[in-house]
Amino acid sequence: MSLPIQTFWLMNSNVNRLMAEKDLRAISVNAAVNSKDGFMEFRKMLTEEMGSMFETKGNDPMNAKRDEVGFAELKAMAAM
Repeated sequence: MSLPIQTFWLMNSNVNRLMAEKDLRAISVNAAVNSKDGFMEFRKMLTEEMGSMFETKGNDPMNAKRDEVGFAELKAMAAM
């Protein structure tokens, strides 16, 4: 009960993201037994649910840019 409410809701909002990441790994293993179309559709849904921590230009991870607004919110929560 000593956990700040903002921290609780932040952690709660990340549950689906973490589960989507786990499911995305599992679906890669099981891809051989599923139809290609079904696999691609489900993978796309999980990827969208998981979201992204960085904005990139194209597919080059070297162009990744940190979400400064989100980072500032996390720093504010850590200061509480």
